Amino acid sequence: MAEVQKRGPGKWLIRSYVGRKPNGARIMISRTVTAPHTRDGKRQAVLAGAELDVEALEHRTPTRADVLTVDELARRWIRHKSASWQPRTLRSAEDRVRLHVSPHIGGVAVTELSGADLDRLYSELGGSLSAASIQRVHAAVSGMFSAAVRWGLVDVNPARLAEPPTPKRSPSINVPSDVQREAAWNMPADEFWRSLVRVAIGTGMRREELVGLRWSAVEGGRVTVDTAVTSTRDRLHVGPTKSGRARTFVAGDSVDDVLADWRNNRLTHFGVLPEFVWHSRDVVGPMFPDSVSGWWRRNRGLVGCDGVRFHDWRHWNATYLLACGHSAQTVAKRLGHTVAVLESTYSHYMAGADADAAGSLQF
Repeated sequence: MAEVQKRGPGKWLIRSYVGRKPNGARIMISRTVTAPHTRDGKRQAVLAGAELDVEALEHRTPTRADVLTVDELARRWIRHKSASWQPRTLRSAEDRVRLHVSPHIGGVAVTELSGADLDRLYSELGGSLSAASIQRVHAAVSGMFSAAVRWGLVDVNPARLAEPPTPKRSPSINVPSDVQREAAWNMPADEFWRSLVRVAIGTGMRREELVGLRWSAVEGGRVTVDTAVTSTRDRLHVGPTKSGRARTFVAGDSVDDVLADWRNNRLTHFGVLPEFVWHSRDVVGPMFPDSVSGWWRRNRGLVGCDGVRFHDWRHWNATYLLACGHSAQTVAKRLGHTVAVLESTYSHYMAGADADAAGSLQF
């Protein structure tokens, strides 16, 4: 049974026994629970301890950490994280382990893996992967060994002793021109696709957010973005947005008119509104996000947008708003970014605004 101890105000520490290290030291996993120091608070901590006991059972075979391999640790880590990860995140982690970790270090005991081993791994991967991709492999290895440290299986995370290559940040992003924007807005397409493209241009929403948009989230000239649709191996997953946070913004007259016309089209066609603004062929659920990108690639040449990705309309929206003098806070809120991410992504576009501000300080 898990140990339950009071900690700081409103905190409880719960610990559960896993096994013993080769030197005889006990291996424990622990969690901190936020709950008041009351009878009900202790009950919450005890219930959390029971859940931790169940988790601890998974880590008692084998009990000796020196016979646990990197592959076995990876499986435990992925199983542990699967409940909280988005399906696409889970698939990416599984693929990185299967393709880039297991073939090289999968059979190494977790207690034997060193930072030097990881440096050699990253050097080998450098022949086929970009620095950014190797960084993602490193993040996976670091994540699984951080869990191993918490579970008492190793004392040190070897990923902290390794040096993966630093990706070279692209000097610029691809922003469509205003001429391309006008051509895309007026592209000769049926109303289904034309309305979707126009809302993408006018709001900067991600394609996963567009296909996850419900009519119930469009009301009173405002749009609430709280759902994203992702796909893995031909399966759709409806979940929260990329940031995990919902946002609401004013659509604006142009986007409002597009949505009103499209709403009338759907009502005329079906008699009732489908659940999703841009729905699947059977009208029952959302469409695949890849369908949006595929359609755009096949048709963008018709309007002089060769080389423009569908996602680039998000960049156009952000840079246009910034060029109009709107604050980073306002633009970040509309796009679902943090201000820090916005400033990092569009720093070269914001430099001009900084120069203009300095130019106005003439005395």
